[in-house]
Amino acid sequence: MSTGKKMTTPVWDMKMSTHFGVALGAEALFGIKIKDKLCWPPEQVDGDDTVEKCPTLSYRRINADVDLNDIRTIGAADPAPCIDPNNPQIMTGPRDEYISEPELFGGDTNGTGGVRGLFSWLPGKINQVLPTFITSRLKEDNDQCPSYRGLASVFFSGSRKPTLGTDQNGLVIGGKVVGKVNSSNNQGFVWGVNDPYVPNASLRVWRRPKAEPLRKFAEFFLNPYNVGIYPGKQYQVLAVQTPLSPARRKPDGDDGEMLPRGGGFPGANPAAVLYELVSSGAYEISATEDAIDKDSFLICARRLAYEDMGISFAWVDQDTVREVVNEVCKHVGAAVFIHPKTGLYTMRLLRPETDFDAIQSRQGERIPRPWVTDFVLDPSNAELDGDFERKTWTDVVNSLTVKYTDDETSEENAITVQNQVAIAAAGGRINDGTMNGYMFRSEETAHAAGVRELGNISRPILRASWNLSRKAWSLAPFDVITVNWPSEGLVGVKFRIMSVDYGTPRDRTVKIDAVQDVFGDVKPRVAYVPQAPLWRPDSRPTMRQPWFSPASAPMLIRNGVTIEEVEQLDEDQDAAVIHMISSDGPLDSADAFVHLAGESYSQNGVPIEALPRAVLGYPLPAQTTTVLNFYELDFGRQERDPDVGDVLVFVRPRPDKTSLNGYWQTIGGGRQSSLTYDAGYGTAFSPIKLHWGVGTAAMALDPASQRSDTMVGLAPAFHEEVCVITALNRDTGDVTVRRGCWDTVPAPIPSDAWVFHMKNRPPVPRSASPDGEFVYSVYRPKNASAVSRGTTQQYSHVATARQAMPARPGNVRLVICGETHHIGSKPVLDDAADVTVRWASRNRMLDDASPAAWTAGNITPESGQSHYVRVWRRVRRDAAGDAPAVLVAQFYNLGGDSYVVPSTVFANSMTDPDWNPGQVESDIEVGAAFVIEVGAMRMTSGTTLGEPGASAQMSAQAALMLLDVGTAPGGWGNRYGEDYGGAA
Repeated sequence: MSTGKKMTTPVWDMKMSTHFGVALGAEALFGIKIKDKLCWPPEQVDGDDTVEKCPTLSYRRINADVDLNDIRTIGAADPAPCIDPNNPQIMTGPRDEYISEPELFGGDTNGTGGVRGLFSWLPGKINQVLPTFITSRLKEDNDQCPSYRGLASVFFSGSRKPTLGTDQNGLVIGGKVVGKVNSSNNQGFVWGVNDPYVPNASLRVWRRPKAEPLRKFAEFFLNPYNVGIYPGKQYQVLAVQTPLSPARRKPDGDDGEMLPRGGGFPGANPAAVLYELVSSGAYEISATEDAIDKDSFLICARRLAYEDMGISFAWVDQDTVREVVNEVCKHVGAAVFIHPKTGLYTMRLLRPETDFDAIQSRQGERIPRPWVTDFVLDPSNAELDGDFERKTWTDVVNSLTVKYTDDETSEENAITVQNQVAIAAAGGRINDGTMNGYMFRSEETAHAAGVRELGNISRPILRASWNLSRKAWSLAPFDVITVNWPSEGLVGVKFRIMSVDYGTPRDRTVKIDAVQDVFGDVKPRVAYVPQAPLWRPDSRPTMRQPWFSPASAPMLIRNGVTIEEVEQLDEDQDAAVIHMISSDGPLDSADAFVHLAGESYSQNGVPIEALPRAVLGYPLPAQTTTVLNFYELDFGRQERDPDVGDVLVFVRPRPDKTSLNGYWQTIGGGRQSSLTYDAGYGTAFSPIKLHWGVGTAAMALDPASQRSDTMVGLAPAFHEEVCVITALNRDTGDVTVRRGCWDTVPAPIPSDAWVFHMKNRPPVPRSASPDGEFVYSVYRPKNASAVSRGTTQQYSHVATARQAMPARPGNVRLVICGETHHIGSKPVLDDAADVTVRWASRNRMLDDASPAAWTAGNITPESGQSHYVRVWRRVRRDAAGDAPAVLVAQFYNLGGDSYVVPSTVFANSMTDPDWNPGQVESDIEVGAAFVIEVGAMRMTSGTTLGEPGASAQMSAQAALMLLDVGTAPGGWGNRYGEDYGGAA
């Protein structure tokens, strides 16, 4: 129907209510388009500048939860649904939304109006019923009307205009409803004005593949401590995160002004898609889950997740399921077949064998590879059936164009990859090929698939058929065998079997067709050829995840803060925080807007200099001096030339933290420790988790532990390490760095650590916050040519008075029976002996621009500064997560530069049958493992050691020295402790 308006130009609203079917079992709705223009969610609608972008999702939850609205407790968080049913940008359950975009098509005067009305989303859940306003028109109850369960559908209908929300300036926010939405029985949905045709409507919907064995694997990663056990994103076995689309130029932008990057909507893991298609029993394959080799699909899903190989497509029933399976396999280089030996549907990925090493766990778990056989084919057991076939260099495809679908715009794009070696071998002739990768939604995925496919088709590989004896009965399709065929010069060449004919009872010959396995060879040199239509200028500056670190006194002094100002901070109990920001693109600086809880942001930001950041790429041992190659560190476009005196800050990652901002919350209270607690890790003392930090760090430090390879667990005990460049070779890029400077300790650094390069002053804003308070920060990135229009997400951190903590001691070592053991070693004590702990004192106010080396001698400490020694007993040598340490002995307020720990300290612990409270079972059956912690302290004003309420300010980091006792064979046990001098 239509209604007239009293206007100079007649304008007619075109109204109609309608019901659209969408898809089978869609789980989430991300967007609604009418006439190819986005009209929901309203947060993303911005006229010609509209950018469709997926909101932040928890892919661990999406892959593990049965339902997207499941409620679980993740870590220490409150129970929360995987996706909030009221999420303003995602619909996961039945919901009514009011759409109000009157200017969508240009408005009433300059175009064909816009859209307005009630949108009702019905995802097709098993308990779904129609909305009351719809069933009331039928004069029937909800349970008497068709509910369309199993089918996702939408109703567009009329609605009375509700109260719309306004922004902080009082301007109406299109589509944001703050009042009640009421349906209207005599009004239809407004589809536009003066247009008699109903425009096309499209919806961005998503459903996860149904693959229960894969989902159960993902449940393992709900524990945040397990995320770091498997490298990459192997938990994305159902849903794969799609990279953001490249930024687009603004339609009316000047000087190349760009829109923000969009897209990033979840894709499906191809292995999970294939699993559901084959096992559902709903299509012509007619299989069930009992007919599936689940392990083979899980291995493929993990590898595809590691590759970020997600797909997204719409399947209509004109295509058979076999056609869809074949199309998915072509996209990702896979095969699904019935294994002739097991009778089960089996999946194989055509990949180099080394690719599967990458998805082994960090504990060294080996992925089973049944397709790799030890079968050797040669003239003694095989007869060539026909001749070898091989293409020439001039016949093979050496340039491949891959078409893919842009995730944000859903438009077709293309990239080209070329095998330069094959082009040269063909005399410079380019043989073009095309791969239709329409299921891929990102340039990164299309590029990876193109490189893999070109490596397969751009080499003149051999193909042959053989007749074999019954010794080959165990071979199966897609198995890899070794071929020795002297007449063709083949020695130890890998072939992949494409088909097997096992013969008949009368003819027992096994016939195979095989091709040279290009994936077992060296990967070809492939070049990426940018396409002119895909070129885009640099977008506005963006930031990576920042790293917040409380500023130490040396950092403040290097920043230009005077000693008097540092002392004033101490007196006021205030703290300053270093904001380390970086970017993959051009970023000169950012304005930081900081406020405390309960306050609002100031309109004026504090400028923060951007720092180049790289990933280390290889592990570093605990050393006092290290030589590394600066040029091998990829700092990206922010890279700067190194100079002597520059600072490198190594940040050790924490797998249990999505951001790396976790250390200072964990040991909160500024490491002001109570000195009145007893031994044992069940006691209440601050920092409350330090005993777990010591025990976990000890596993990462211990060369006998498997965790020493990955070094997972060094943080938070050693959250970061400050190093200074002392020498460099500009020709080679080799730099010599002094390790463990200022208040940090030289400790092993894992390969995935961040490296910040700091040339001048640290990025410390000249403002302070109360010690122990939560502080919130947002940033507005900028560079020489542009300033970001918006700010980043809000980050929280704790203001900790690190500058007030006494300087940790240097050159910590253990002297046992006249032999000295330095940092990074682990002495073994099998005879009763005292342990002398030695150190060199430091001064936080004097150790500034030129920090003392770890091995330097004593520096006169501050007034009131002393040292402490704590002895801990380790509960475990190896554990997947954290492991505690039991406090055995503690010695405080120590003067001088040494202390003797008597042998009875270790003996008494070993003879104590109740040394471990049993919260965590010990895996140390022979002897015992100890940790000696050495740090600095300063008594809190007004408290005295030994009296109630005594407390002290402790150094930010402390040296941890490992010591094994009684590990020699002979069954020492408790008896060994008695021999050692302990009380029975």
